[in-house]
Amino acid sequence: MILSELSISRLINGNINDLPLKLQILDIHRLQGDVCGKFIARIKLSDGINYYRGFVIDVSNLELLHVNVYAVVSIDRLVALKHSEGKYVLQIIEMHLISQENHCLGIPEACSYMTINTSHSAINKNLSQHTASSCVLEQQNIVPQVIPILQLSISASKETSIEGQVIRKSGICKFSNGTGKFFTFDIADLHSTIRCKGFNQVVDLFFEVIVVGQAYHVVNFVLSRANKQYNNLSHDLEINLTKDSIICSIDIDPYQNVHSKCNLIKIYNVSLNDVGKFVDLLVTIKTITDADLIYLYKKNAYLHKRIITVYDDSGNANIVLWGDFAKTFSGKLNQNILFEDLLVKSFKGELQFATTMVTSVKLQ
Repeated sequence: MILSELSISRLINGNINDLPLKLQILDIHRLQGDVCGKFIARIKLSDGINYYRGFVIDVSNLELLHVNVYAVVSIDRLVALKHSEGKYVLQIIEMHLISQENHCLGIPEACSYMTINTSHSAINKNLSQHTASSCVLEQQNIVPQVIPILQLSISASKETSIEGQVIRKSGICKFSNGTGKFFTFDIADLHSTIRCKGFNQVVDLFFEVIVVGQAYHVVNFVLSRANKQYNNLSHDLEINLTKDSIICSIDIDPYQNVHSKCNLIKIYNVSLNDVGKFVDLLVTIKTITDADLIYLYKKNAYLHKRIITVYDDSGNANIVLWGDFAKTFSGKLNQNILFEDLLVKSFKGELQFATTMVTSVKLQ
């Protein structure tokens, strides 16, 4: 890909068809201080014809690759980040070294997509031809309206955007038939929380980008009715991400006071009438069994299974851990543990709980 005003705009607007990028590093400038414990460097990259300064990368990634100025690299994944002044930079997520040169290749000239001299309609036409979203073009001040999460409705347009802090994120889950994968995360603003879902290709695009505790601007998504069988949030809707969705990291300050609000319930208050529902429990570990590998006929697959007995000040209960929850469980006796989205089940007429693909487990 040639570094141009249009190609940079496509990247900022979420188009990944131009990846991977083969570019040469012309300058590495380490920024002062850290961001959430990570040290960031701004790098100037060149295609031999043009260069662009708007790339950033975690310093640890540079050190891991042992890259220096004039290195030729391949950029495989990146994400657009919006900083406090409303401008965008491109954060490199995955990069590998191709070769280490000792001089600048070509005589590149500066490229700044901020200086595009073209009409609004022409820009949108060019972007649509490359399957890019026309959502955010900084130089044209096209900023989608940010809607409070509580006010989202099923009739909201695709240009609607939200902002908030990610308070919960699942792992990558696989469907029982083995034909796909998905992940979820919950994002909260000052008044409400909503669940976001990504499937298959979207998992590859966004899973590593989403970090619990970080704040994001999200646009270009599809709203659907929440599946209350797997979602116990109070919001009636869910966000479905698409390959055209844009997720930009933003300043966390407006959302510092947002906290995960669990719908905690006592064991005593759960009955067989609640079978099929999801609940949140804060309990203490009483006993732990070994993990067994068992064959499930319904899923035609082997899964790890472990049973732990837990208690709170109202009673005891058994919780069945499945899959990776069972295999990697590291809890200790008498340790407090928080379960979010536990499935209420009945086994031989007795109440028990079980993890599912959307369950969150947090050791205290």
